[in-house]
Amino acid sequence: MGRSCVISVGDELLAGRMTDTNASWLSSTLRGAGFPVVRRETVGDDAEQIAVALRAAAAEADVVVLTGGLGPTPDDLTRHGVARAMEVDCVRSDEAVSQIQELFERSGRKATAANMVQADIPCGCRPLHNRWGTAPGIHGALKGAQVFVLPGVPREMKHMTEACVLPVLAEHPEKEGALVRRSLTVVGVSESVAGERIAQLMRRGRDPSVGSYPGVAHLVLVVESRDAEAVEEDVRAIKAAFGDAVICDQGAPLHEVVARALMAQDVTLAVAESLTGGRISDLLISVPGVSAVFQAGLVTYSDASKQALLGVRGETLAEHGAVSEVCAREMAEGVRGRAGAQVGLATTGIAGPTGAVPGKPIGTVFVALSSDSGTEVRRLSLLGDRTQIRERAAVAALDMLRRHLRP
Repeated sequence: MGRSCVISVGDELLAGRMTDTNASWLSSTLRGAGFPVVRRETVGDDAEQIAVALRAAAAEADVVVLTGGLGPTPDDLTRHGVARAMEVDCVRSDEAVSQIQELFERSGRKATAANMVQADIPCGCRPLHNRWGTAPGIHGALKGAQVFVLPGVPREMKHMTEACVLPVLAEHPEKEGALVRRSLTVVGVSESVAGERIAQLMRRGRDPSVGSYPGVAHLVLVVESRDAEAVEEDVRAIKAAFGDAVICDQGAPLHEVVARALMAQDVTLAVAESLTGGRISDLLISVPGVSAVFQAGLVTYSDASKQALLGVRGETLAEHGAVSEVCAREMAEGVRGRAGAQVGLATTGIAGPTGAVPGKPIGTVFVALSSDSGTEVRRLSLLGDRTQIRERAAVAALDMLRRHLRP
């Protein structure tokens, strides 16, 4: 069975100035490639610390991936730490020099002497071509372990893993059978409820394994096994247990599912947001091609803007307030009519920490959807801090739209 280790390098990671997203991504990717991670370690920009960590990892695993510390500045010491672990010197690689020069020439710039330091790699190793940045990667071996050294920039690291690391691992003699993985996104179901509903599927030690990964307003269930048929059987069981709360079985986020449904059905949309402050619009327009159907997004935060831009009646605000079923209804209908869209979506509510009134505590939210078939309004009682309530309100509105768009 293949085993891997991940070493993250950088003082900024130890100090908490940056979050190490690379290690999480690599753990998932290496596991899927047949080399589950058995050790993860973070070390500072210190050649001896890097060497010690690499020696320990190489003694324990078949594959070691280091990220970070390949830049052109004096504190980028990963190459020297790797050389120290291998008991060799760094030498300038002509191949790496050519790669760096080619990258700078494409951008119309000239490489400096500092940039060329990035072409120094441990003797006996080979450079890995980085088409996405200035720092070549490094591939070598130590104590029988394959060692890959990659830049710490997430975009570069991911591209290079896919282009330079995975093809080598595919031919590795210790590679396990291909891991089949399915991700199902579930909305409106808490992790505790999910744990009760599919408890048998989530038993520890069971194959396939079913894990739950909660977000602010959704839950992702991941089914993994090397038995593809067993995975599909679990996927069917999960869909049966949660019904239409399962929004996707390919791991796509809710906003992407909704945007693609709008485009597939050629349904135009306009959004009016109060407490969500443009979050719904921002999520939807992050999906390429959605401009074909997304008509407008208005942040109508004040009562005056609700009246002037959406046509909400003054009597509605005076009698019911901005956080009310009637106001949400008029917002959705108003934005739909004024934008000339087929569907209008609206949110209004109290995100806190202030603003609660009798009968309307913090977390009171109204979401409304207007279409040719009428206007639907839902009242929600959401938990969490201000950020969580706003995010959950956005998800609730998007899910309302998803359900409306179901064939």
